[in-house]
Amino acid sequence: MTKVIRSFQNTMRHTLLFSCIAMLGVAVPTIAQSPSAEFRRLDTNMDGRLTGAELQSIPLQLKKQLDRNDDGEISSAEDIQHQVQSLSPSKQNVNYAENTNPRQTLDIWSANNLKPRTRLPIVVWIHGGAWRSGNKRQVHETFKRFVLTRRYVGVSINYRLSQEARWPAQLHDCKAAIRWIQANAITFNGDAKRVIVMGSSAGGHLVSMLTTTTGDRSSEGTVGSEGGDKATVIGGINLYGPTDFLRMNDFPSIIDHDAPNSPESQLIGAPIQSRPELVNLANPIKFVDVTDPPLLLVHGTDDKLVCFNQSELLHHAIRAAGGRSTLLTISKGGHGGFITPKITSSIMSFGDYLIGEKKKLPVDSTLPGKRTP
Repeated sequence: MTKVIRSFQNTMRHTLLFSCIAMLGVAVPTIAQSPSAEFRRLDTNMDGRLTGAELQSIPLQLKKQLDRNDDGEISSAEDIQHQVQSLSPSKQNVNYAENTNPRQTLDIWSANNLKPRTRLPIVVWIHGGAWRSGNKRQVHETFKRFVLTRRYVGVSINYRLSQEARWPAQLHDCKAAIRWIQANAITFNGDAKRVIVMGSSAGGHLVSMLTTTTGDRSSEGTVGSEGGDKATVIGGINLYGPTDFLRMNDFPSIIDHDAPNSPESQLIGAPIQSRPELVNLANPIKFVDVTDPPLLLVHGTDDKLVCFNQSELLHHAIRAAGGRSTLLTISKGGHGGFITPKITSSIMSFGDYLIGEKKKLPVDSTLPGKRTP
């Protein structure tokens, strides 16, 4: 029995060290977050791999979790991936609208042991789900990687879905969340003046709405009372989100976006082609001007839900207006389901540009998309 207890304690010790030590690591540039301190301790020959005797003290169950490719060793990349998967919010279910609606709550993701006076840029994650499903726990891997660098803090937000409230409720919720974040940033080591928004699909659409209407009091709504009278962001990262509803059927899609039951029609409460005046209030492309903060658009060329041209349309509109936009084309990429180190690095490099650590706007580029299960 004593051996069983010791084995359990040993497993828990290693699991906690490998899972949580990311929050205690050293800040490093862009994608290159460090292997955990426990990995570095065990890597006695410092070759970036745990092999042979270096593996002996790791319990079998944890070893299987860490050895993702089942090659009998643990690489630094596998250790970092374990950190990403193990990361969880430091504070959950904070209501930003001064009510009890779970759809108007947020989670805070920040590293442990940050110095009290530390003020880090804030990355706000906005989930997808066709504006009718999804939640704030469904965050993108790259969002977690921003937090794990210890150079950013993160916030993921819920917003009311279309079956509960029609547009512009979703935008008003996001604006209220950002005002709350800016008002309370000091409590979680955030810098209220450096807020970046990031989201996928429907969340990407909301990101583009937030960047093209940032500082616009008329788009704020009346949700919540914390913060100033306008939500401001320094830039956005839109992962394959729609930008012009009225042109979503320009190319073949597995959804008829003009249909009465399409996600877009349900969002505004009518078939989109029948109410163009309502649709244009939800179209980021209609709000573009030269003063908008920079936007990164990431989109797969084989996306059959939100076709690639949606990002092209907004990218060209921003450029035509004299604004700053970067298009990251994912060759053969679908509606998400792609992530590679180069894609992650490109996204995080754009974040570094937004916070002033890189001086030049990243150029348009094309990267191959690697589908993941």
